[in-house]
Parts: sequence; C-alpha cells; structure tokens
Amino acid sequence: MACRENIEKILAEYNPIGLSDLEEMKLLDRYDTKYIFNTEIIPEMLDELKDDYDILQVKEKRCFQYDNQYYDTEDLFLHRMHVNGKAARYKIRARHYVDADISFFELKTKSNKGLTEKYRIKIPGLNGHLRPDEMQLLKNHDIDPENIVPGLKVRYRRITLLNKRDNEKITFDFDLEFESSEKNMSLSELAIAEVKISKNSVNTTFRKLMIKHGIREESVSKYCTGNILTVPNIKYNRYKSKMLMINKICNGGNGNPIWY
Repeated sequence: MACRENIEKILAEYNPIGLSDLEEMKLLDRYDTKYIFNTEIIPEMLDELKDDYDILQVKEKRCFQYDNQYYDTEDLFLHRMHVNGKAARYKIRARHYVDADISFFELKTKSNKGLTEKYRIKIPGLNGHLRPDEMQLLKNHDIDPENIVPGLKVRYRRITLLNKRDNEKITFDFDLEFESSEKNMSLSELAIAEVKISKNSVNTTFRKLMIKHGIREESVSKYCTGNILTVPNIKYNRYKSKMLMINKICNGGNGNPIWY
C-alpha cells in the first residue's frame, strides 16, 4: 500500500500530456525492449525520471487499468512459438482501456529482425469470441480465424511516460492478474517496464537508469507468463530461466516457485 501511495504522489509531480501528444509519436512500427524488477522500486525510478519525461493523463488520471483478452489456437500454437524462441511470431488480443472506456482488437507481429508492428481496429468491447471485422483483420494478414479461440485474460495497471526530447515511450505495468479457464493468479510484486523506440538509442535517461540499478534487458511476455502460471501441465522448458528470474524478483528466491 505504501508503494502505491508513493507512486501516486510522484506522478503528481510530472508534466501531463494528452493522447494527441502520444499519437504524434507514431510508434506503431517500433523496437521494443523490456525490463523486469520488483514493484517496490518504481517510486524511486519515477522520481529519477520526472525531469526528462512527461506523463500521459486522461480524464485527470495518470495510472490506468488495462483489461486484455488474448486469443490462440486450442493447442496454444502462438504460445509455443514464443516460448520456443521463434524470431518471427505474432500475438492476437482485444484490449479494453478501462478508464477511457475504449476497446481495440489488435494483431501484434514481430519480425525476425526484431521490428514490432501493431495493427488494430476499434471495437465495442470485450466479448471473447471473434467478430466479423476482427476475423477480417486476421485474414488480411494471412491468419485463419477459424482456428483462433479466446484464451488467457490479463489485467494490470499502467503508467506511460514520453521522453521530452527523444522519440521514446516507456510504460510501467504492475499489479498483474492472470485468468485462464483453469486458474487465477496475481503477481503484485512484479513490474514490467517496456521501452518503445523507433531507433536504436542507448543514451536515454531511462536506459542509463536501468544500468545504474543493474537491471538487464529481458524479453518477457505477459501472455506466456500468464499461461505458465495458470494452465496445468503446459510445456515451457525454454522459458524456465525467465520464470526463475520472475520467482526471484517476487520472493527473493525463497519458498516454492510461484508457478507451482
């Protein structure tokens, strides 16, 4: 609770920007880098970034709730593509921005060169099953929608920062909750920061901050992590090192692994 209160206090010190400022960056084609760490250090990080970054504010709110419905095949083909290390892969999801009450259906692709592209359409809300316009989006990218079914649900809170000088966006995701047809799981101790940038820059304030804290880049997927935590007997051998790192972050490496 103290951590959340400290976060809200520091967020109030940031200069706000609106959605129109964020859209001007046009980062749908981008390179993504992720970092994972304990939620408790978010206030310290935010305090060190406030002079160089603005914060997204919508309807007087600066920390937002996101609800996500992911889609996959019955045998979790998309999940397996990721955990098996396929360089070229994609994810399918519907996302509801709770505070703004806006929903989008999204196809997110990653090339074998690391370039991420996102295609999306606005939808009335999350209803689980694919609508005709959602199926058409998949067909436009040579994906057969007949094999796609609703799967994992993921909820979290997000803070979005925009670099005042460079073409860089940073998001902090925390208070993660996962829900499958078999099990629910929450990871309140885990935070995921993602840098979205249109060029390979290593000199931003945030990148320097990660080096200062000894936090290395880590390609972690909320979707794959949630599946491993909530789907019994799922295979994840090539993802095991990431789960061990998440376990260490969440409980210092003590006690039983969080995915048991």
